[in-house]
Amino acid sequence: MYNRFTEKAEKSIPDYPADTIQKPNGEIIVKQMPAIKTTGKGGKPAREPRDPAQEFEDSMHRTKDGKLAIPVAAIIGVCKEVAGYFGISKKAIEDGITILNYVQSQDGRCKVIPLTKHSIPKLHRSVGKIGPWSARVPHTIIRALIEDWECRVVISFNPDIISIQNVSNILAHAGNRGMLSWTSGGYGKFTPENVPVSKKKAA
Repeated sequence: MYNRFTEKAEKSIPDYPADTIQKPNGEIIVKQMPAIKTTGKGGKPAREPRDPAQEFEDSMHRTKDGKLAIPVAAIIGVCKEVAGYFGISKKAIEDGITILNYVQSQDGRCKVIPLTKHSIPKLHRSVGKIGPWSARVPHTIIRALIEDWECRVVISFNPDIISIQNVSNILAHAGNRGMLSWTSGGYGKFTPENVPVSKKKAA
């Protein structure tokens, strides 16, 4: 798989901020960024001040050896979202499709697929709101944005539940939709390309 962005998404991607530097080894360091404070109702802090550099790093998934990765749940999740277009239930996706070549994430909380190629992560800022609905206040959301990436995904499927043609169609449609539900900017889109698929026998 490799990702692609819509024209709208490309226009919304900011350049590196002046306080972001790149080391010779490609590592991105955010320097001299003041903690972000948000103000709630009556001038009280709505949440603890955040470290932008840490939030930038925390937004990325990594393998135990530090490689950038994407969560298996993100791929399966978007496949379940689009399955209905082909008359396939979410349960059929859960029972009929398995991603085989995953590893554990660096924090051990989820299964991830390492990226085989990727561009240097960029710092992306957007504005969201926090707090109860009656007193929501704007706050800055910081994410790492990777414009170009590739990964190898090996999928096993149960032909008694879902056909190989439907697997292919769902992956293609999922790529057009994108894996990221927190933004409408067109991020997280991908194009399946020669994804290996093997038949999974029914239990």
